[in-house]
Amino acid sequence: MVTYVKLGSLQANATHSEAAAVAPAERLPEQEAAAHGHPSTGQPAVEIAGVRKSFGAVHALRGVDLRVMPGHVYGVLGPNGAGKTTLLRIVLGLVRPDGGSVTVLGGRPGHPETLKGIGALVESPAFVPYLSGRTNLKVLARARGLPNDEVARVLQVVDLTDRADERFAGYSLGMGQRLGVAAALLGSPGLLILDEPTNGLDPEGVASMRTFIRRIGEQGTTVLLSSHLLSEVQQICDRVIVINNGRVIADDTVSAVRARTGATVLKIWASPTDEAGPVLTEILDRSAPVGDDSDESMSSEDAATGSVPEAGAGADPTTPRVGAGSACPVRVEDQDQPYWRLETTPEIVPELVRGLVRAGIAVHEIRRERPSLEDVFFTLTRDDADPAPVANEGGRR
Repeated sequence: MVTYVKLGSLQANATHSEAAAVAPAERLPEQEAAAHGHPSTGQPAVEIAGVRKSFGAVHALRGVDLRVMPGHVYGVLGPNGAGKTTLLRIVLGLVRPDGGSVTVLGGRPGHPETLKGIGALVESPAFVPYLSGRTNLKVLARARGLPNDEVARVLQVVDLTDRADERFAGYSLGMGQRLGVAAALLGSPGLLILDEPTNGLDPEGVASMRTFIRRIGEQGTTVLLSSHLLSEVQQICDRVIVINNGRVIADDTVSAVRARTGATVLKIWASPTDEAGPVLTEILDRSAPVGDDSDESMSSEDAATGSVPEAGAGADPTTPRVGAGSACPVRVEDQDQPYWRLETTPEIVPELVRGLVRAGIAVHEIRRERPSLEDVFFTLTRDDADPAPVANEGGRR
């Protein structure tokens, strides 16, 4: 049975609430595997086809197709209101789609047999405030017929053993979040769904969360998580799903998604810094697109001659390219010296250097980097226009 913790209530089991709304169904072989927490070999943990969901005039999901394969850690990314939370709730059976089909661990979303193999943390966790963290977990474990050893195990996984006997009311936001993840891990689910698992955590807590999510994935659990911390997703996940305006606009490995634009991020240290910006903008505006995504650094000596390190091989000529003039330079304040950051292509570096030198601007360093997941995310979502109404701040999608 699923363990999920939702804002405003402690819900240990969906058997009583959701089961009443779901007609009994014959238990499938895939569900036998799901009952032990793991889908059948080769079968998708989650399969979604043509799923649509609207809230009034707002189209939360528009024809979503997905196959989530077992044993991978998936990051679900998207701007606020993109539809990612709605998608996770549909997988859990908390929201019914308007159309399309959804199969989770070989069964229907929300069905008691399906829920046995799922652990989830949706929104902010809430527990009985006057009980300790350990006792809250024991209540959930007892409802599922799990031994106390299981409570001790999940507390250790989230590094909460030393504080487990304190009342939940005294927990910080980050500690409460970790207890919510511990509850989701009870019974070693085959599918773990985490909505913003690092919410409220300090940097040390974020690093710890990153470590054990990776560990869980390495042990064969399928993890589906949403997060606004794209740098963390890049380190934790091996696959990412990008949702924008209710559509899936990317579904691939992290490295493949990072290579989608074919662009290069340049960081340019030059002085006077303020005068360099207009010169860079003018050069970019008149330049033609090409492409590369290698990690390189150019010294001030290279810059003076207009040379650039050789680009890495392997770029796919069929991959869509971002033109040299596709993004304006952005001034970045650095502790040592401000620099200009821009997304372009490596072939234009010599022209940038020549233009800066002709304008009397000293070029100290040019650093070439492969675009991060965050860089590509902003490019993908920026280029994806929204033809539908957008949800207001009062309602999540």
